Amino acid sequence: MKLPTCLAAILALLLVSGCSTMDIYGHYQIAKSKLFLSAMRPGNYFKDDNRLALVKAARRCDAGKVQTLIEAGADPDAVGEEAMTPLAWMVVKQNYRGLECLLEAGATPDLQVEEERGGQRMYVSALSFSVAMPDKRYMTSLLEHGADPSLSISPVTGTPVVYDAILAGWQ
Repeated sequence: MKLPTCLAAILALLLVSGCSTMDIYGHYQIAKSKLFLSAMRPGNYFKDDNRLALVKAARRCDAGKVQTLIEAGADPDAVGEEAMTPLAWMVVKQNYRGLECLLEAGATPDLQVEEERGGQRMYVSALSFSVAMPDKRYMTSLLEHGADPSLSISPVTGTPVVYDAILAGWQ
């Protein structure tokens, strides 16, 4: 079996086995999975050509191209497949320069998207994904650009993202 096929098969098994038992923090575990991250492609999440071009330009931190695309109508806060936003993409893919590029271009640092995973409603945001990152610069940058630390990941419990950060060992 070729490597990409093997990776896809392993990923499928992981997703199928975890789907029914994924709890409210399951997306943190997905964000941490290097196998999952390596299989992620922006075209799977951003179907619109302008959104995809924006994500690719931000990934390279091409600030001029990002600004040109925004002026042409690309929305830095656009929501793609699986509640993915360009900012969340940069956090999940651990692209700090891309995150900074989008924030400087005006992306909303605490944009939340409601979705359902594993039978539970939750709010997904770049800020909530940043909790899972070992590099504290992601959360720090989002907070410095105005993200609200009291945002909740769960519409049920109302637990703020900062509480999750503390549980994750942030000091």
